[in-house]
Amino acid sequence: MKIRILFVDDEKRILDGLRRMLRPMRKEWETSFASSGKEALERLAKEEFDVVVSDMRMPGMDGAELLETVMKLYPRTVRIILSGHSDIELVLKSVGPSHQYLTKPTSPEELQATINSVFALKSMLLDPCLKKLVGGMDHLPSRPQLFSELVAELQRPEASMTRVGEIVAEDAGMAAQVLRLVNSAYFGLRSEVSSVSRAVTYLGLSTVTSLVLSTSVFQSSGDKVLEDAGLSSIWDHCQKTAALARTICRLEKTRAEIQDDAFAAGLLHDTGQLVLASNYPERYRTVVERVVEENEHICRAEKDEFGADHGAIGAYMLNVWGLPAPIVNATAFHHRPGESAEKSFGPLTAVHVAAYLTETLSEEANAFCGAELDQEYMEGLGMMSRLDAWRAGLEEVLGVLAD
Repeated sequence: MKIRILFVDDEKRILDGLRRMLRPMRKEWETSFASSGKEALERLAKEEFDVVVSDMRMPGMDGAELLETVMKLYPRTVRIILSGHSDIELVLKSVGPSHQYLTKPTSPEELQATINSVFALKSMLLDPCLKKLVGGMDHLPSRPQLFSELVAELQRPEASMTRVGEIVAEDAGMAAQVLRLVNSAYFGLRSEVSSVSRAVTYLGLSTVTSLVLSTSVFQSSGDKVLEDAGLSSIWDHCQKTAALARTICRLEKTRAEIQDDAFAAGLLHDTGQLVLASNYPERYRTVVERVVEENEHICRAEKDEFGADHGAIGAYMLNVWGLPAPIVNATAFHHRPGESAEKSFGPLTAVHVAAYLTETLSEEANAFCGAELDQEYMEGLGMMSRLDAWRAGLEEVLGVLAD
C-alpha cells in the first residue's frame, strides 16, 4: 500500500518543485498538495493521509498551528515541518506539534529516508488506538524532583551548563526531548548525537531555557500517577540500567559513541511504560497486578491489555521523533534481543544485560521489569563467558549509585 503524503506550502514554485522532485517516488508514495493551512485541513477532513509535510511560515495559519490542529484531530498522522527559515524560536514552536523538522532545500533522498524511517516500525503497532495515542504524544513525563531542579538551575544568574546536562541525563522524558531536537535537520550535524550532555551543550543554555520554560514539551508528572499504575520505581530502574549499560560497553572497550548510545538507550528503554502508565494508569495497574499475582511476564500482560508491549510502543514513538537507530533498536528489542537483525555486541546487548543485572543485583527487584536473560542470544554472540566480569564491574557501579 502506498504512503499517502500531503505537502503544504503557500509558495506555488515550492509545490511545483516538490511535484517534479517526487515523480520517481510515485510507485511508493501518493502525493497531494495544498497551498494553505486552511486548504490542508479541508483535504484532511475528506481524505486520510499518513503524513503531513508543512512549511513553517505561511500567512493566516503557520506550520506549527496547522500541525497542532492535525495532532488534535488526526493524531495517527505523522507530522513533519519542512522549512527554509533558521529561526530557533520557530523551531522550538514546532517541537511539540511536529514529529520531525527538516530544512529547505531538501533532497529526494533525505525526504525519502526520513519518511521511510518513520514507517520502519509501523508493523509493530497494529492497534489503531495505540497509533492514535503515540501519534498524539508531544512529550514524556519527567520526574517531578528533577524537573524542579532543572528549572531552579536554569533560573540561577550563573546557571551551570554542566549541571543542566547532569540533570537532563537523569531523566528519560527530558533526555528524549533534547536528543529529538539536536538530531533534527535544523542543527545540520554530520553525525547523530546520542550523548545527552553533548546534546545539551549543542543546544546551549538559552535554547534549553526556552525549551523548558516556554514550551509544553518538558512537563513534570506527579509521582502519584505512576504509583497508581504500579511503576513508582521506574525512574531508578532506568537510571541504573543506563549507567550499567555504559559500564558494560566500557568493559568491552567500545568506542565512545557506542557507550553514549548504550547510556541513552538504557535511560529510554522503558519509555513505553511511561506512555501507557501516564495515559492509562488504571489499566496499567491491572497489568502490573497480573505480573505480580499471576507471575505473568510484563510483555505478555501488556499485549493482552493493549495489543503491544512497552518495547514496541516506546520504539515506535522514539523512531517517529527521529532519535538515533541504535536507541530505537535497543528500546524495541531489549526483552527479546534475538528477534533483532543486529547480531553483534552493541547497545542492544548492553541494555538487555544491564536491565537483567540491575534487577538481579538489586535488593528490591521489581517484577514489572520482566528482565530475563536471553541465554540463546548471548551464546550466539559468544559472550556468556563475559557475564561474570560484567556482574563484578556492575556491583561496584550499583554501590556508587546507592550512595
